[in-house]
Amino acid sequence: MGANIAEGAARFGSRELKRFFNIALGSLGELDYHLRLARDLGMACDEEWKRLCLLRDESEKLIRLFVRSLS
Repeated sequence: MGANIAEGAARFGSRELKRFFNIALGSLGELDYHLRLARDLGMACDEEWKRLCLLRDESEKLIRLFVRSLS
């Protein structure tokens, strides 16, 4: 996700930046899957899983707000 944002920031124009932020949102979807898988496999306790999900949700919220500001 962070690499997508960095790549988009290095491009010219808000259209390109917006595209890479949208790719970062896709990466957050992948992260959601990996978090659920870790929980289901017993690799993350419920408390840790919830904390990580809250961070993921906050990241998504901030990215969506930024993308909206580019429109």
